Amino acid sequence: MPTLPPARTIFLSPTEHDLQKVLPNATYSPLCESNGCDIIVPTSRGLAGFQRKTLADLESSLRDGRFAMQLAQQRSSTALAWRFVILELDRNRRTTDGKHFTDSSLTPESVATIGLKLFFNDAHLIESANVQTTVDRIERTVSYIESDGADRLSRPKPDSGPWGTRSNRDWGIHILQSFPGVGPRTAGLIYDTFGVPLKWTVGEKQLTSIVGVGKVIARRLLETLGE
Repeated sequence: MPTLPPARTIFLSPTEHDLQKVLPNATYSPLCESNGCDIIVPTSRGLAGFQRKTLADLESSLRDGRFAMQLAQQRSSTALAWRFVILELDRNRRTTDGKHFTDSSLTPESVATIGLKLFFNDAHLIESANVQTTVDRIERTVSYIESDGADRLSRPKPDSGPWGTRSNRDWGIHILQSFPGVGPRTAGLIYDTFGVPLKWTVGEKQLTSIVGVGKVIARRLLETLGE
């Protein structure tokens, strides 16, 4: 059964009894409902909030306005750095004509539209088959947020034109990632502090003041361009 690491801090809404069964170490917290979430997980890059819906619950919350209120709470939250809606559904459970889901009057097209609306409300839709899969989706999402992979799109391929200049931040981040051990997040911090030097005018002590740059990476940077 999918699970989150025991050391992972997880806050649940008091109404999330299904998740409490598979996450016995989670803590009920009013922080969730006040921010439009059922689950909140602290990460190294801020709080990740998840609103969990079954297909039937999504439909009813659309009708009574709960979903709009929850999204508004998420969007206006100053505590959340990341916002997600997890929708549990089985796409194979359709009516005989294939136009609707059997446990809801919602259609695949309407679910896709809801996903677009979430995007424009600064939230993201994650699909899940059941509550066990939901736990796995949460852990994968949180792990990805905490990895350099979350910044991977910051590393485009070189191109001609104004993008390929030392004064362009995207270009600088790309160049700095060519150094061993330097990911996009660290490259961005280096660029914002020192730019892209053709020769280092700083030493190991200054480089290691950048979050993510240890002595090994600093020495590699200095050895590559020379001190």
